[in-house]
Amino acid sequence: MNIADPRSIKAIAVAPAPKLGVGADDISEIKVYTEITDIAAIWTEFETSAIHTVFQTCNWLSAWQKHVGSKSATVPQIVVGFASDRTVQFILPLAIKRRGIVRILSFLGCEEASYQFGLFAPQFLKTLTPECIEKLSQGIARALPAFDIVRFKRQPFDWQGHGNPMAKFSHHPSPSNGFAITLNADYEKLYAATRSWKSRSKILRREQKIAGSGELEYKRCAGRTESFRVLDIMFAQKEKRFCEMGVANFLTRPGVQDFYRCLGDGDSGSSLLELLYFKCGNKVLAVIMGAPYRGRVFGLINSMTDGPLRHYSPGIHTLHHDIEQFCNRGFDVYDLGVGENSYKDQWADQEIGLFDTIIPTSFAGHIYAAGSQLMLWCKHRIKHSRPLWAVYLRCRSKLSLFKKSGGCKPVDETI
Repeated sequence: MNIADPRSIKAIAVAPAPKLGVGADDISEIKVYTEITDIAAIWTEFETSAIHTVFQTCNWLSAWQKHVGSKSATVPQIVVGFASDRTVQFILPLAIKRRGIVRILSFLGCEEASYQFGLFAPQFLKTLTPECIEKLSQGIARALPAFDIVRFKRQPFDWQGHGNPMAKFSHHPSPSNGFAITLNADYEKLYAATRSWKSRSKILRREQKIAGSGELEYKRCAGRTESFRVLDIMFAQKEKRFCEMGVANFLTRPGVQDFYRCLGDGDSGSSLLELLYFKCGNKVLAVIMGAPYRGRVFGLINSMTDGPLRHYSPGIHTLHHDIEQFCNRGFDVYDLGVGENSYKDQWADQEIGLFDTIIPTSFAGHIYAAGSQLMLWCKHRIKHSRPLWAVYLRCRSKLSLFKKSGGCKPVDETI
């Protein structure tokens, strides 16, 4: 993309790019922006041709910073690499936040992002060499304010056929990988390839059991009122489920629910999210929230009733209808997100390898890194060991019984 005069836009730091050698010597300047509005127009235009995920789009991260980042003392550090002809070659939407005295450099909005990746011009990625990446990282570090540790999570080794430059640095396997389904215009063919006739018949019988309790409808939200009501039900269903499981509810962090409401506002004209819900009569049994983006739908959050009809797996029925609808709409990939689950084993034909980066740059950073590496190793070990995972689930179950002693909140699922 071309920029008439990028120097007219405010930036907190400018660093001349080092001589990078063959393939990356077009990078002439690196700028760091702390205000998303100052770079929004350039960022949005670059998205039309860049390799990236929905989690690094300007709209997604603007909403996140407004509703979540601003409440957690997160300062954006949007790194932009300009070529000698003033075109953008990469954007790294980073941030610096504090944990006590430790200043952590991370991807902006990392807590609500399945995958963390930059935005790159395709040709730029093709020409990068390890030596170029090393020298370029030095230029970026000089442009950024001081930090104690680099902490990047859930980074894909490659995206859309292009390798991730961060994989050239020391890294660790993420606790879990991502999973996705290659879609087929013929949904029935795809369904038959993933589930046996016996399994499909069982699922149909379960749906018929639910139908015995009322009229069934699978509906995609349209408009703000409907979207916000379904989001409220989904948040409440997730809260109760987390209470039952004995795990922390990330949706109660300051601003997170408002962030999803902002992205799911059906009246805004710029909604990034879609909500499909399954109802029986006037009760919502299950909800799936996803972000359809450039032929790929990113599954984000799903929820399910805790009532008696939960026994008949309304969440599975909703997933099947969601997949079918995106097949009919011509999407290429249905991304099931990060983490292992039995339904992912049944559907997914793609496993997305992920890694974490932990690079300390100070004494405080080294102490923080030691704890982070130990935690990362433990999580990875537990999740990939059936005996350890079984022990973890038993402990979590006992903890949930203790937490539920006061009772979990009832959910109003009426719509």
